[in-house]
Amino acid sequence: VTMQSSSLDDILSSSPNGVNDTIISPQVLTDQERQLQKEEALKNLAVSTSEPYSSQAALHKLLADVEAFGKFVDELSVTILGVSRLDTVWKSLLDSQDKVVKKQSMAIARCYPMKNRDP
Repeated sequence: VTMQSSSLDDILSSSPNGVNDTIISPQVLTDQERQLQKEEALKNLAVSTSEPYSSQAALHKLLADVEAFGKFVDELSVTILGVSRLDTVWKSLLDSQDKVVKKQSMAIARCYPMKNRDP
């Protein structure tokens, strides 16, 4: 029993394919490299803090898109004869899903007579 545990220890402690583990040593940064890292961090910060909608064209496009989306959302809740557009779209989605499920169950029933049950 002790022989198995020692061989198991040997297997677990050995590296696969005889590849030696590489030792990672810390990298020492010089003052110049540290200053370069700080400058790069400041550049990245300056890029990310710039105003994305500084151009008038981009700002107008954003406003138009927001207004169009707001109009679309408002139209979803408008009711005509007690039915909203959202209800109509939701019902058509459910009906299309029911059609797909029905077609799939028919195909299964034809291919596998033993599964000829509709839940």
